[in-house]
Amino acid sequence: MTEPRAETCVDCGEELALFQPVCKACGTAHEWEYRAPCHNCGEQVTYDGDCPHCGTELLIWRALEADALGTDEPISVWKESVPRPTAAGYRVHLGSIHGQWVDYRRSMDEDGDMHIRSYHNRYELHHDEVSAVDSPGRHLLRHGLPAAFESGSELTVRTGRALAESGRLLRRTVRSPYAWLSRNNEPKEKPEKTK
Repeated sequence: MTEPRAETCVDCGEELALFQPVCKACGTAHEWEYRAPCHNCGEQVTYDGDCPHCGTELLIWRALEADALGTDEPISVWKESVPRPTAAGYRVHLGSIHGQWVDYRRSMDEDGDMHIRSYHNRYELHHDEVSAVDSPGRHLLRHGLPAAFESGSELTVRTGRALAESGRLLRRTVRSPYAWLSRNNEPKEKPEKTK
């Protein structure tokens, strides 16, 4: 999977998620304005309220989806600055493991679906050409094998680490009573009898 597309801080050049209010590196505050075509009438508008041309409620997720259709990179979006994906028609969905907390998907009819991964303070949005909801088998063949391999190898490493740590804990547990018993219950030497 490619790294998410990010914006940059105007002062230090550090990467920012879209709509991130403050740069963590230098503390610079950022004001955001998102201009894009209205998802109903196509007129160029600022996404904050209703379209002044047709009155349609402007959903920022629809504008971001249109942006995601034009790129192969995921779009990183600051979580606190946008509504929850479920408010824009997304459904919770089980995805491959990439460190995210939850996945959301919204079907795009014949054009696959939009996929959002939710992390601690950001979302990552990308378009899947084949829908995981409507055609899970085809989706796995098209998008899933590399992701399944990445997730499988990551899962193998994590499982290996967990097993190794479990082994260390088990050895300590098994040895602890033995060490305790052997220290405290060693037979005392009997004094020799003198004749």
